[in-house]
Amino acid sequence: MNTCTVTDEEWKDIIIRLTAFTRSWVRGKPWFRGEKTTTFLMGKEVEDYVFAAIGRYLEHPEKFDPEQGELLEYFKI
Repeated sequence: MNTCTVTDEEWKDIIIRLTAFTRSWVRGKPWFRGEKTTTFLMGKEVEDYVFAAIGRYLEHPEKFDPEQGELLEYFKI
């Protein structure tokens, strides 16, 4: 799968699943976001991390090897 073959529906699914993964990963980690805030490291929200990961992929899609797994798994690394 490369940027040319990812449909809008696939992107929506990737964004939803990556957001859920990121939320579950940072939940309950005060070392990451602090005790009394909804923002995370450097004032970013979960969505900021999701779209930063997607942006890094879009800048260098050649780094993704579909033989190594799905695009969603690539984002989680």
